[in-house]
This record gives sequence, C-alpha cells and structure tokens, in this order.
Amino acid sequence: MAKAAGEIHNAGMHHVSIGRINSSFAHRGAAADPETIVSATTLNAIHAAWADNLVQAQPTRKIATSEGGNQPGPSIFLGVSDNGEATITFALENETLSALLEGITIDTSTVSDWLQTGHNPRLDTFYNYIVIVSSKVVGDGIAQHWVNKIYLNCEVAISEYPGASQADGLNNHMITITMKPDDSTRTAWGALLSTTNMAFTDNKTPYTEIRSDAPLSMTTHIGDTAETTFVLGFRPLSTDVLAVSQVFAKDGTTTNPTSVVVATGVVTTPSMSAQEEWIALYETNYQAI
Repeated sequence: MAKAAGEIHNAGMHHVSIGRINSSFAHRGAAADPETIVSATTLNAIHAAWADNLVQAQPTRKIATSEGGNQPGPSIFLGVSDNGEATITFALENETLSALLEGITIDTSTVSDWLQTGHNPRLDTFYNYIVIVSSKVVGDGIAQHWVNKIYLNCEVAISEYPGASQADGLNNHMITITMKPDDSTRTAWGALLSTTNMAFTDNKTPYTEIRSDAPLSMTTHIGDTAETTFVLGFRPLSTDVLAVSQVFAKDGTTTNPTSVVVATGVVTTPSMSAQEEWIALYETNYQAI
C-alpha cells in the first residue's frame, strides 16, 4: 500500500544485494566485463544473507568560520568535500561475493574435490558496484516495513579478512567490506534520477533509500531479437506490472512489462531487439525459483 513519511527505527540487519554496474550506472550482476554483455543474458545481483552490521558513510562537510576582536564571527557551510566510506560486516563469508570483489574465478575443476579461491593484491581494476542493504524498520504506525539503503555507485573492496582461533563467543572472525560511494545519475532500476520526484541537486546522488514491504533485489536482462521473456533471480512477491510494488526499466526508461508470474519468476515483455536492456527492481523473500 502507499506509504507516508513518518518516524522510523531500524530494527535489524538482514540482507545485502550487490552487483557490478557499467559506465552508465546500469546494474550488471556478477558480469566479468560490465561493458560487454552478449545478447540473451540474464544477470542477477549476488545475495549475501549473513550481514551483521552496516556503518553508514558520513560525508565531510566543509565549514568556513571567522573570529576577531576576541569573539566569534559568522560561519557558513561550504558543501560536502568527501562522501565518506561505508562498511558492511558479515558473520559468514559469501565465497561468491569474495571472489567477485577480488576479481578472481572460483576454481572447482583443477582438483575436482576442492574449491579454490584466494586474495588478489595485484588487482588494479576496481569495478564499481550498486549495493542494497535491506533492514526491517518499525515506527509510529509502521510495522514490518523494510528500508533498503542503496549505494548507487561505489567501489567496493574487502578490508578485513576472516581469521581463525580457539576463542569462543559470537561471530568470531567476521569479514568486512568497505564501500567508497560516488555520484550516480540513475536509480537502482536504471532510470534517470531526473525522472523521479526526489529533486536531487544536479539530478545526482550516491545514495537513495526505499521503504517497502519486503527486501529488494535486482535482475538485468540483455535481450536478443524476438525474445519475449526473462526470469528473475528469485521468486517475486507480486504480479504487479504498473510500478506499484516493483518496477522495470527498458533501455533506461521506466517501462511496464506485459506480465510477471510469481511461481516461476517469468517476466513477459513485448518482442525484444538485440541488446535491449531490461532491469527489474522487485520485492522478494529470496526464495529460489
């Protein structure tokens, strides 16, 4: 149902969805090269379920002050000089996410009974990502809503690797990632921020929030000639195609598909052309299809 602004309290840390973005700020899942995707490819955000703590990025605000005659003078804000850094700590390591951030490939074939990964300190190409952190909120007249904190464009790196010890206790040896946010001109579903009613200065921001009835995830499909369907990464919660509780964009413009099937996650669209881009931002409980 429609939501009104209110007073809210974050009451949990539950889900993180993360995917690479291309130079146009469009979600590209775990693509090795976000700029070059072959037709008929579906790209889903990685879902990391064992998030424990988010430390929000805090901007550095410049202030000019004055003083003279042994008394304070006027001061003025000079704007933000740095967007800050955010960190997410996970109780359990998601090996798929770690490999993506390290820029390596998980190896399960060289020795067939082994899964091999590692650190990649010589990595010199840091891709940009979109990150959605979903947490429950309560508030005045609000029950069981979710706030999705969305970093639209950020570099992400592992900043603390898990160790090992004999120590007991809760959540020993967690893994931490650090995010360095920068501006984006697009929403999480790929439409221009200028087409929304949020009125960001210069139609740019590194960060948005969405309060919804469930956590949000992202799927991108790069179409092929005459294709009419693609499948979401997780089971959606609605058949909505009118941008009520989920939203789609075609080639960067918010566009309604023909239908969405909850049981199968199948999205039907008008006949596609080669390299046509569809991005879905949808509510889900991360149930496998």
